[in-house]
Amino acid sequence: MIYLYVSEHRTVLIVDFRYFEAAQKKAYCDVLCFSKLSESIYELLEKDGIDTVAFESENITVSRLNFFKGILDKTGIEVIADESLDKHISSIRIIKSEVELEKIQTAQKIAEKAYFDMLNILKPGVAERELSAYLEYKMKLYGAEDISFDLITITGKKTSLPHGVPADDLVKEGDFFTCDFGAVYEGYHSDT
Repeated sequence: MIYLYVSEHRTVLIVDFRYFEAAQKKAYCDVLCFSKLSESIYELLEKDGIDTVAFESENITVSRLNFFKGILDKTGIEVIADESLDKHISSIRIIKSEVELEKIQTAQKIAEKAYFDMLNILKPGVAERELSAYLEYKMKLYGAEDISFDLITITGKKTSLPHGVPADDLVKEGDFFTCDFGAVYEGYHSDT
């Protein structure tokens, strides 16, 4: 489990033991490894004098929300899970810093370089799945952490599908080819 606690005083990534080491290396904030989640969260809230906690409603299940309400109702801390926090975060994330723009551009350059390499092997007789695997391999070889989403490299009649899945279908002479791809670089995604 991973949670991000943001208050006026600090930002803390709250993780269990499985993610602690990786989080310490990657996070740009304090990292707290909890053994009992309810105690760790209550200590943070109490230390910062928090009386209201807002959750992103898009990213919390009813079960998780009830868990937190159960913990915090006993302490008098109000729990909010409407869309207000989601909207606020979205409005902040729309505006990108120069550093964020550079990361998105790097992700795009990686994806494009891999794509042009893949075009060199795109010919009749090559399987869609092979093209997808090659494209992913090249993006990672050029520095992508991951792919942005499941790659679409489809041919023939399947090109009419907006989210076709690459299979063992072979490219045939004269086929249309649809390719939807993206790379992740330092957490930022491209999409082509």
